[in-house]
Order: sequence, then C-alpha cells, then structure tokens
Amino acid sequence: MPNMKKTIQFIAGCVLVALLPGCAGGITGAYKKDEIKAPLVEKPLVVKPPDWVLGRGHPKYPLSQYIVGVGISDKSSVSANESSRSELAKSLKVKIKSKMEDYSDNERTLIRRLIETEVNTVLEGVEIKDGWYDNSKKVYYSFTVLDRVLAAAGIQDRITEIEFLLEKYL
Repeated sequence: MPNMKKTIQFIAGCVLVALLPGCAGGITGAYKKDEIKAPLVEKPLVVKPPDWVLGRGHPKYPLSQYIVGVGISDKSSVSANESSRSELAKSLKVKIKSKMEDYSDNERTLIRRLIETEVNTVLEGVEIKDGWYDNSKKVYYSFTVLDRVLAAAGIQDRITEIEFLLEKYL
C-alpha cells in the first residue's frame, strides 16, 4: 500500500509537470519580468449630440405633426424639462383683443369699453420625449412635444369659451 501511494503521487506530479508548460509559458513564464505589457490607451469617446439638440428636428416627431420645445440646463434634467416646456409654451401664446363701444342718446354720454383677454393655453398633452446629457459641457437637454391637432383643439375650446363670455357682455 505504501508503494501504491507513492505511485499515485508520482503520476500526479508527472501530470502537473506536463500541464504547467501550457499555463502562462510554463513555470518560468509566470516570472518573466522583462515582458511587462503597457496598458492600452483608449481614445476618448466622442459622443455626437442628437439632431434635435443641434436644431435639426427629431426623426420620430416631425414639425408638421408636433409643436416642440428644447430645453437646456446646467443644473439638472428636471430643470431642462421645465425649460423645454417653457419653450414649447412660448409658441402657443394667443392674444384676443375686443373693443366695445356703447352710445347713450338720452344723456349724450359715450361709454367705451376695451376688453382685452390673453389666453394662456393650459399645457395639456405636453410630453417629455427625449433627453441628452453632454458630458463635455456638463449640460442637460430635454425634448418636449405636443401634438398639433391636440393643441389646436385646446386653443379652439378656449377661444369659443371667451367668445361666449364676450357675447354675454354685449
């Protein structure tokens, strides 16, 4: 039995010696100091901004169907979102002016009234659809859209409401 144990140890040693040359150049390959490899130097990653950041429109949201707003902020993406909503809202501002004159014959008094109404459209249906962070400039961008058909319907409803109120006063 002692010989059997020595035989197994001998075979295991032979197998180990036979396998070592395949591992990292054998026993000596693991200790070669003159073959130190320099780390790979990667080129800096240059990220091209999306077209909508450059003012070229968004491929999924054509200007023929959507009113858009692009917002910018160096603070946070939330600030950029608010900025884009604000930019979109600027294009929806509608003003209605109406002038009404009343004449009174009994006392020969002239009464003039000027009714001036500004319709601030409620931004219903506005959605943040895209965002981008420019790592080199440390700036957040946000892209907001509103379907033109939905916007037109909302504005028309507000105008109809104001017309009704004007007729009521007349």
